[in-house]
Amino acid sequence: MRWPWLSSITVAIGLTSSATAPYPDVPGVRPWTLERKLQIRNEVKELWDHGFNGYMKYAFPMDELQPLSCTGRGPNWRDPEDHNSNDVNGNFSATLIDVLDSMPIFAFSTSPDNVQSNKELERFSNAVRDVINHVSFDVNTKPQLFETTIRTLGGLISAHIIASKPSSFGHHFADDLDWSILSWYNGELLDLALDLGNRLLPAFNTPTKIPYARVNLKHGVPANETTESCTAGATSFLLEFILLSRLTSNPIFETVAKESFFTVWDRRSKLGMVGNTLDVLTGDWTKEEVSRIGAGIDSFFEYAFKGYVMTGEKEYLDVYNEAYGAVMKYSLGYDGFWYRTVNPTTGNVAYSHIDSMGAFWPGLMVLAGDIENGIKSHMIFWNIWRKYSGIPESFDIYNRQAIDYGYPLRPEFVESTYFLYRVTRDPFYLDVGERVLNDLVRNTKTKCGFATVANLVSGERNDRMESFMLSETLKYLYLLFDESNRLHSEHSEILFSTEGHLFILPKSLTTPTFNPTPDPRNHPPNSDTEQHFLTQNCRAYPGTRIPSLKELANKVPSATQKDGLYTSIRHRLDMEYARNLGGISVNEAIQDDSIWWNPNGYCHEPQPERHILEYILAPHGHPDVLEDPHPSVEKLVKVVDGFIVKDLTGVRLKIKTRSDLRIGSVLGIGQHAVSPNQKVYFADRRLLETPQEKDAPAQSLSPVEFEIRLFLGSESPTRGDANAKKVAQGDQDNSNRDSKHAVTTLAVAAAFGDNPSIPKTSSSSQSGKDGQKVLTPTHHRQPRPRFGLDEPPISVKLPVDDNSYGCKPHGITDSSSSQLPFHNSVLLIKRGECSFFEKMKLAELAGASGVIIVDPVPDDLDILAKLLMKPLIIPTLDQQSNSEPSYAEKHFSDVGMVLVVGSDELTELTGKATVEGLELMVEVVGRKRLQEPQRESTVGKNLMV
Repeated sequence: MRWPWLSSITVAIGLTSSATAPYPDVPGVRPWTLERKLQIRNEVKELWDHGFNGYMKYAFPMDELQPLSCTGRGPNWRDPEDHNSNDVNGNFSATLIDVLDSMPIFAFSTSPDNVQSNKELERFSNAVRDVINHVSFDVNTKPQLFETTIRTLGGLISAHIIASKPSSFGHHFADDLDWSILSWYNGELLDLALDLGNRLLPAFNTPTKIPYARVNLKHGVPANETTESCTAGATSFLLEFILLSRLTSNPIFETVAKESFFTVWDRRSKLGMVGNTLDVLTGDWTKEEVSRIGAGIDSFFEYAFKGYVMTGEKEYLDVYNEAYGAVMKYSLGYDGFWYRTVNPTTGNVAYSHIDSMGAFWPGLMVLAGDIENGIKSHMIFWNIWRKYSGIPESFDIYNRQAIDYGYPLRPEFVESTYFLYRVTRDPFYLDVGERVLNDLVRNTKTKCGFATVANLVSGERNDRMESFMLSETLKYLYLLFDESNRLHSEHSEILFSTEGHLFILPKSLTTPTFNPTPDPRNHPPNSDTEQHFLTQNCRAYPGTRIPSLKELANKVPSATQKDGLYTSIRHRLDMEYARNLGGISVNEAIQDDSIWWNPNGYCHEPQPERHILEYILAPHGHPDVLEDPHPSVEKLVKVVDGFIVKDLTGVRLKIKTRSDLRIGSVLGIGQHAVSPNQKVYFADRRLLETPQEKDAPAQSLSPVEFEIRLFLGSESPTRGDANAKKVAQGDQDNSNRDSKHAVTTLAVAAAFGDNPSIPKTSSSSQSGKDGQKVLTPTHHRQPRPRFGLDEPPISVKLPVDDNSYGCKPHGITDSSSSQLPFHNSVLLIKRGECSFFEKMKLAELAGASGVIIVDPVPDDLDILAKLLMKPLIIPTLDQQSNSEPSYAEKHFSDVGMVLVVGSDELTELTGKATVEGLELMVEVVGRKRLQEPQRESTVGKNLMV
């Protein structure tokens, strides 16, 4: 699908998340100027006013407006089991409460004199008075817990926070408005919310803590109440109940909501998927269970993520990440565009239907940072909308045909369109919004409101306008075109509920988790720290890139391509594929997209990303290692807080990539599943080997370990009291060696140089001070005391701070000088940065008798993990080098090198010596092994892969 005008474009078009640029100069396309957006915004506002005024004139104080007959609608008193009516209509003016916070959102639109904004605050003030004067929850009705919570309880809480003035909760984005209009308000809405919350609590009185789906507001749960509830209905009151608890200082609401949420989650399948329906008394899933992103489960995903955003409690994010990963592995279609309904136990496809409520999914993916997949998912629903001028309740993706043609004015598609525009600023989404607006006017508007569409093909309508038409559909459509709304500068401090209620998070009661990320293309980071900050927050949208013809021919990898055309989402090469999935024929495409589409062009074959990755581990990535399906305890050990991988050869590792697609978490290791609160310790030392080490001779992997002891001598004469006693080698206080100021650790000698674990014969040395053997150097150097077995202790020195790895020269290295920095001492340095040979060479030039290399262990491993590791490796020379062996033979015969494993105790000892000016000493003890500690001591953090 080439574009006829493409040849006229001679420069790349940059489209960034901070831009509001119109389309390029394309014939027949109106640019999205600010004036045009304001015009459409005002048209949406007129529609909202039309619906709200119709409700207030013809229906209030009843729950809903019947827009064809222009009458009110409430509960079905004659049939209490009419759930279609009674689940949302509880005889408490449901529509008025649901739309309360829409009026302040209109007020938050900036204008030069704020006159219009203050008028909206006046209307909000009057609506709040109407609720206070007319609404009571002491009614004999049995609404659904879920619907009553998200529409009514959420509406009251949102309006209470706004009526109390945002600045009273720490927000000052609307201080310029005339808040004296609401000076009379004294928390009455919160009182109503608390009364309603208390009337909902009896639903939670079940053995599983999962609430009944419905509750009578006057009498509690009836004796014969159904015990079935859907996952969304049992988990999606989390935000509302958390805020109610924290605003009233009553923890019961947050407690029951949290218990129910995690009780449902704990019943997930081994694949990490929840079902659609379960029994609240037993907690069992119903038979023929299915899992999907749409109806019955949808807001479970939403509140898992938003629960984390609101509270900062990582357990909610863990739930979202695991559930999201399972969806991307088992529900996502092979093409990466649509999400199948599957069996949660097997992951097999149950059927190919998608439902209208699944249109919320692209918006949630955008909020969680997965912009690319959000764009692709939205493309399917967009093509379904433009085929039917609405989203049918059910659509068969295989047959490209609607199953249920009804459209009850649902908001999910508009909501996702709004969030995608906010993150991409692509005018394509404004085109989508304008099409939605025109279809709503043409197909649903009546003389007093908006009517549900019973059949999108025939145009038949029903006499009902559900409250979410005003509280969500038109609210999101308004915000889509309202560039200057104050809310758009407060996006790190607000949260929309699943019903579109504006929760301005009280800073003293909640913990907002995410910060907005500046677009690095417009605001380049000026430091490494700022760059790190950018990468840890939500990613900026990179724009839609049309690859070059060379890349399309697969002559270069796309990941390295910098060229190509950056332009609108309309020009994606997979747009044609999404159009086909939506059931739009070629003739329809030619008619509707004549400007953007050409039947003689080309399209892109979808390449979905994988979110669940599985690997068979092998040392150094050897490709011929076979899987060990049941690793023994010699390879994999289960401990108190997770697992330790001692030998990774053949072990299966299962990883789920997180929503930012850059890091992942471990889902399984070997034959074991890994839960979010468990840790996986990788303790195979081959992971730390350098290229020289992994290619070393086989015998170097079987070292002989021995003990060395490091301890503190008396105070150094260079610090403290000038009369302090000097340290005399061989005359140390033996009790000090065995005190808490000593560390004994395993060591292994290098394969070159002197071997400290072997006593030296007198023929190769001469006696020095205090009887210590002094080695005769093989080249013209000063004699040095030996570091080795049966030798007196020798002083240990640390290099300067910027040379802790010993990879830089250590100062004076003139062989004729008697002031060598490490003469008569052993150098203690870290492993890494350079080869063992280079460390030894620089230490020997500085006069050292030996080198102790400390192999640092990641902070995530405790002492148990260290002791379960493979034996220490032997430091070796580069076997491919022609110069290293000859140099070592000539210069290193009187210098010994050992490798030890780092520990907190060793770090503490060296730190104490440095701070207190005490001399650190070392002696070689002999070939012994340390006592293994108790396994129960395991602590640490998960080693992320």
